[in-house]
Amino acid sequence: MKTRIHARLEQLKGIRTNIELSNSDHVEKSSYIQMVDMNIEALTDIVTLVDAVNNNESKKVEDWFKRFKV
Repeated sequence: MKTRIHARLEQLKGIRTNIELSNSDHVEKSSYIQMVDMNIEALTDIVTLVDAVNNNESKKVEDWFKRFKV
């Protein structure tokens, strides 16, 4: 699963670059880039968390989850 997440993250980064370079009038670029950036951020978070779990970095995992406490 981790390999697919890494592959999708790299794919999204490439898509973002292609959007910025394209001359298409069919897509409102800023909104599309914002959506792609949100997905890149989410996948980066997942990769960071999975890596911390796999490396037994309990403090990093704990800090990651603390972000969601109110």
